[in-house]
Amino acid sequence: MSSPDNQNRTRQEKKEILFENLDVKSIEWRPYRCFIILYLFNATIALPYFTLKLFYLYIQQIGKSIRFFRLVQGLKTIIFFVCDLAMTLSILMMYILVGFRYKQTINYEDWAISCLIFLQSQILMSSYVLTISIDRKELDFDFLISEANMSKLGLGRLYQKLLHQNLSSDKQEEQKQENLYKQIRDAMETENIDSTLYYIALESDPGICTIDDITTLSDQSIIELIERARKQLQKQHDIPFDRKQFEQSATKLQILKELRVLGFRGYRHAIDNFLWPHYDYIKVKQEKEPASILFIYFIVLFAKGSFPLYLLLQSDNTQEIEFIFFVCFLGMYLNMIILLIDLIKCNDIQGKRYILNVLQTLIIPNKAQDQVEDENESANEEIPDDLPYNSDFKLDFSCNLSLESWDNMRRLTLLIDNDWMDYNEAQIAFIFLYFIYLYMNLSSVFLDFDLIPVLHSFFQDPILEWNMIVDFTCLALLFLNRVYQGTLYNQTFENIIESIKKIETVYADKKALFEFYFSSNLMENIQNETYRKITQKIYCSACDKVLYTLASKGIQEISLLEFLMLAKSQAKQRVFQLCATMKKVKDQIEFDNDNYSHKMLGIYKSNIWTVISTFGFLGYVFFRGKIKAYLNKHKAKQL
Repeated sequence: MSSPDNQNRTRQEKKEILFENLDVKSIEWRPYRCFIILYLFNATIALPYFTLKLFYLYIQQIGKSIRFFRLVQGLKTIIFFVCDLAMTLSILMMYILVGFRYKQTINYEDWAISCLIFLQSQILMSSYVLTISIDRKELDFDFLISEANMSKLGLGRLYQKLLHQNLSSDKQEEQKQENLYKQIRDAMETENIDSTLYYIALESDPGICTIDDITTLSDQSIIELIERARKQLQKQHDIPFDRKQFEQSATKLQILKELRVLGFRGYRHAIDNFLWPHYDYIKVKQEKEPASILFIYFIVLFAKGSFPLYLLLQSDNTQEIEFIFFVCFLGMYLNMIILLIDLIKCNDIQGKRYILNVLQTLIIPNKAQDQVEDENESANEEIPDDLPYNSDFKLDFSCNLSLESWDNMRRLTLLIDNDWMDYNEAQIAFIFLYFIYLYMNLSSVFLDFDLIPVLHSFFQDPILEWNMIVDFTCLALLFLNRVYQGTLYNQTFENIIESIKKIETVYADKKALFEFYFSSNLMENIQNETYRKITQKIYCSACDKVLYTLASKGIQEISLLEFLMLAKSQAKQRVFQLCATMKKVKDQIEFDNDNYSHKMLGIYKSNIWTVISTFGFLGYVFFRGKIKAYLNKHKAKQL
């Protein structure tokens, strides 16, 4: 991620440069030709090919289940097999219906055409996004027939889910961890983020001395504290060597040993001990299909199929093949829902928002926690108590390294899963265009004016009218939900900036009135709890730095006056460092707020109330005269 002082290109500019300069060795064509290849393959032979591939892959899985007597797994495979193949066969039937122009049905050809237009538009959008995001060495024939490309068409997702569920929990965790660590390393390389010092200390981490030790200092007690510091330097941190970590355990021990000499109280790696547990938690939570998603499947399919089924049952000359086509349409719509399921759930936005909310709780003093919970309930209600470093833990505000590591974790949170988010944003842009298309069509039908004269008669089909109404309603709710989730996500930036400003004010006061706050007589009598805790923590941390330095140099005793002078000098230096760190962190957050907040269609910052009020106003202006004329016409007919 770019720094505010040295603003690199935005993600959009990088994608444009990538699109212009993409040169695939396996094909050696310009990007637009790669796009044409992707689209032509996905729009033509991809569907029959992937249908046969899915059939072959499922037969293999069923054979394995029978061979190893895994009856439950075999039954699950058969269910997934029927659902996956039903969707692909349904899409093939749509092509056949349009291709042979089957006219013995109730305008089913018009219905099929509208479905295929949606599908082809989705393929067009998917091919474009893949072209600008694909790696140089991936766009060859193997990629065209890969499961990754198949998944972008909404095919075989149940098969991939089946493979994932068949893995052991340890293997699933390992894959997620490798995926996260790969994204983090790529982000560090492309955004020039230092990967060396990612360690955090918490407010509860003990040091060599406490405020009670400082108020009762004597020459003898200083000797005892130096001895205690010497023993701590010889003690080794308890770091596990038996599991995969972002930073090698031996490297961690070496770094922590050096940091301890500098007075660092913590031992936790920000990525291994914080970012990964919470990333794993939110991924596990998102992988579990909630009942609400299944309910959405049912409601949409019922809404889309109820009226056409009613027309079939009411018709006197209904043929059996019409019911077959009706089932195929339901399979087609199930494929559409699967294509849009990520937009329905908004897991990309919610995952980032969850981690940012957890990060915010780390920098909120305990005294202000209740107030923040009242103002921002969503920030804390989702954080489980059994995860490490939940809302009960606070960052060590006296440690500038912890603040830097905290900010780097926040920056990485904005960068991980960005390909997923970019793809979803491209989808929502396509959905919005389709939404406008439906808006104009419905206006033409119900307000009785030819907004699109050529298509006016085409849209008089009752089945198409019904499905346009259902599509318009569902997409309006989908779009509003996406904007609402984006609004909550953007609010996390404002919340974090507000919390940072409050801490920055504390440091600024410490810097301006250093002699007063760090007087031994006043330190215990500061009335504001936050000010008192941070002042004491800074001074204790400064004393620890002096003690560790003395112990590392082999000095066993020092006079009380000299020790106090060194500690006060170290505390003053620490306050100046903290002020500089907080200014840098605040500038970075404000920069990220401008460049990495969620934007509607990539243009304006998401704001649900702005969207509702804008569309309400435009609807009123547009329909005011039309609705009045329609009502007058209706009254005239009654008279």
